[in-house]
Amino acid sequence: MNKSAQILVVDDDPLNRLVLENTLNDDYDIVVCGSCEEAQSVLSKKNVDLILLDILMGNGSGFELLEKCKTCIHSYNIPIIIVSQSHSFQDEAKAARAWRRGLRYKTIQPCNYQSAGKNPSYD
Repeated sequence: MNKSAQILVVDDDPLNRLVLENTLNDDYDIVVCGSCEEAQSVLSKKNVDLILLDILMGNGSGFELLEKCKTCIHSYNIPIIIVSQSHSFQDEAKAARAWRRGLRYKTIQPCNYQSAGKNPSYD
């Protein structure tokens, strides 16, 4: 099967990497990295079409990698989706500052409808 795109998954949690890889590997060529340094090395050698990036890693900040990607001519145009469990206001503030500087990405977080006191609406 000809895979349509190459996706770089950057997450220090082995289970998260495994879930993302197993979910996507039927349709996409997946490269997994457990650290920002490893991801930088991959990006210097490979062309990827999309980066799935955790921002909370014990071995480096995903925000640092995000900024490095967006300042390098070889990775500037690669879309980045942040996949994180962070709910901190500090991370939201960092994301807002990055957005104002022109960095563009999408954050995916599960919504806890019970704690929000709402039921999901599918209208």
